[in-house]
Amino acid sequence: MTITVTGSWADLTQYYEIWGNFPEGGANWSATKMTLDDDPTSGIWKAENVVVENKSEFVLRFMVSDVVKHWLHPYESTEITTPGTYPCIPIEYDYNYSIVPGKWDITYNRTLGTLTVESAIGAVDEIEADSQSAATIYYNLQGVRVDNPTAGDLYIVVRGNKTTKEYVK
Repeated sequence: MTITVTGSWADLTQYYEIWGNFPEGGANWSATKMTLDDDPTSGIWKAENVVVENKSEFVLRFMVSDVVKHWLHPYESTEITTPGTYPCIPIEYDYNYSIVPGKWDITYNRTLGTLTVESAIGAVDEIEADSQSAATIYYNLQGVRVDNPTAGDLYIVVRGNKTTKEYVK
């Protein structure tokens, strides 16, 4: 959603963008347009599911009819490694945010002058097999598979993708 201000002279569309080198980092910078929250009076602008493949840098910019009106920066260089809230102010500092790889939801609160970064990966997006519940395979020290290990002997034990040496009790 964009806000359009109509006057007798011109129609002006106002919005915020993330200007960064997503997703791969490096020299190629581009814009990710943010969308206004469902309540247009809230001043909350969002970009959801922003993919960062390599450590990347970014700032915000306020746009009026596709022209940059001002840049929004942190007070100092700020590395984002975990979800959190950071100051984001419209001044000409030469500092950027840097962000580690992941999938992020980035929200700018115009009223508070803050940038909030949250993980866009839900708790059940990935399921990994527990190595304790995987089938256990025993090998003697010569590498021969053993179906019935003897108590007190040392074996090479494979559980899922984990291999250890263990004494069988």
